[in-house]
Amino acid sequence: TGADGRPLNVASLDHLRAGMSAAEPVEAAFAGNEQENAGLLAVDVAGRVKARSSARLQRRPDLGGARRQSRDGRLVVETLLNSVRPYPALAEVACDIALETMQGEPQPTGWLTLNAGTPVGLGEEGTVEVDGNLVATRIITSDPLVMKGSHLCAPVSLGSAVGQDGRKLGATL
Repeated sequence: TGADGRPLNVASLDHLRAGMSAAEPVEAAFAGNEQENAGLLAVDVAGRVKARSSARLQRRPDLGGARRQSRDGRLVVETLLNSVRPYPALAEVACDIALETMQGEPQPTGWLTLNAGTPVGLGEEGTVEVDGNLVATRIITSDPLVMKGSHLCAPVSLGSAVGQDGRKLGATL
């Protein structure tokens, strides 16, 4: 409860309802209330996220906190925790798991055909070249063991670029 008698989360929520960005209500709630035993996390209507602990909590030796954001910036996860061991590691793992869960499994946007006998070469990055019918015409592997022929393996690695006539179409799943 803050100096004005209201819980800090309620005060922060009122500020969000008034149209403030995520950072403003958190800072406003802690103004004059830095000795409260509290951590706040706010998300505004634009999807911005702000998490912070009070100055009192920040002095604790058992804090953990982490933030993860998707590559495109559309997804954000933040955690704040204390007295839950292992402090930093658990916050990091929780954020990683939450973000991966939110992103979901990659889904194929198309299919290519890979026939036995497709030529395989060695290069810096895995690539599958396809024709107009999405049939592989050449495979480039970055795994030299594939080229020795004595190793049980797949020449197309996860994440290999799929290209056609010099342009990238996607990547293998």
